[in-house]
Amino acid sequence: MKITAIVNGISSQLDTCLEELNSVSENIQVRITQNHGDATLFAQDACNSGTEFIIVCGGDGTLNEGVNGMLMSQNPKCLFGLYPIGSANDYAHVIGGGTISQLIACAKNKTQESVDIGVIRWSAQQRYFCNISAAGIGAEIAATFNARRFKMGIRLNYYSAIIQWLSMYSAPNLEIRIDGKSLRGKTLLSAIGKGVYAGNGLALLPQSELNDGSLGLTIATNVGVIDFIRFQGRLKKGKRINDARVQYLKGTQIEIQVIDGTLAIDADGEFIARIKKGESISYSILKNELNFVRPNTDTRVTI
Repeated sequence: MKITAIVNGISSQLDTCLEELNSVSENIQVRITQNHGDATLFAQDACNSGTEFIIVCGGDGTLNEGVNGMLMSQNPKCLFGLYPIGSANDYAHVIGGGTISQLIACAKNKTQESVDIGVIRWSAQQRYFCNISAAGIGAEIAATFNARRFKMGIRLNYYSAIIQWLSMYSAPNLEIRIDGKSLRGKTLLSAIGKGVYAGNGLALLPQSELNDGSLGLTIATNVGVIDFIRFQGRLKKGKRINDARVQYLKGTQIEIQVIDGTLAIDADGEFIARIKKGESISYSILKNELNFVRPNTDTRVTI
């Protein structure tokens, strides 16, 4: 089996990961990222060169880049596995991961699961995502976290960014359409996706499932700092917030149009766009698009 490992070159666990890759008997091509976009190029090149199994060694951002590269290649059905060593491993909390040896054994035995992938379209652009796309304050928080990720601890970085943006964010006026139903108003956060967790373990989409053919949509309106402090216990436990300002929905086609203001967008924690008044962004689903290798044991990451 031809195997390629794409490794996040700035991971704090880089040395441990490389040691494990070198310890297995299989001949693995190892590509180490240095710049934004490297994982996309590496995955596309690997799939076009006949790789049968890609192991992404990183977090949500590295996985997102790798999946986009694979789906842009001539071999978009390559097997995928995750060795979670990122600063945020929110998707791994649901999909699981495994040691390098476990992942290779499962790939050889075809122990895999087909999972859905989300598609984001805006202007003339397109981006795939595995976990969650945040529109609004969530994307601003992610951008702030990524800009200062080496300046403080992961949890402190996330929570300080959340509190900072909750205290200063001006919510845009949006029209959100989900399977023909229209919702209008000022919206703090719209979270769309297949995963459950974002922001280092906050359950923004507890209603989501990996392969049910639908997208989860959570909408939050005028939630403040005190509300977040009050809600975070339930968010960390994967439970819904019982508050009229938070709605949990599911659908297959979602479109967001900016009526007034600007709207930041991310994909799996990576900032991708900012759209303004009169512009829109759409979300759809690719059913069972990603062939994900999952060990039989429960290897979900505890956050």
